[in-house]
Amino acid sequence: MDDRPWRSVLIYVIGSTTVEVELDWWDQGALVLPGRTVNGKRPPGYYRHDGRRMRVILTLALDDGDAQDRATAARLRSITRQRGAAAIRPQIDVFATELRGLVDRLPEFHERLFAD
Repeated sequence: MDDRPWRSVLIYVIGSTTVEVELDWWDQGALVLPGRTVNGKRPPGYYRHDGRRMRVILTLALDDGDAQDRATAARLRSITRQRGAAAIRPQIDVFATELRGLVDRLPEFHERLFAD
């Protein structure tokens, strides 16, 4: 449960990785954050907690990957630059498509992003 009324967060706990889809109604945009699962739940804090990385923006996680990952990050950035009520739906659609292609690679992302 999120106590900020200007955003909705959908949380998917997939083993050691949690994927959060944040819909920001104030800025009228979407954001996807892979994070570390802590005790079977959504991680505490936001980007960091107790000196440990908890979440990272998906496009930043893809920047460290291969050419295909970087191309995906570029596509996501181009769609997330758009703002407004009409922009949220296409952002959700693009993120959903990309996440379906990445779900099998979540252990790889977890190892690379949350090794500490």
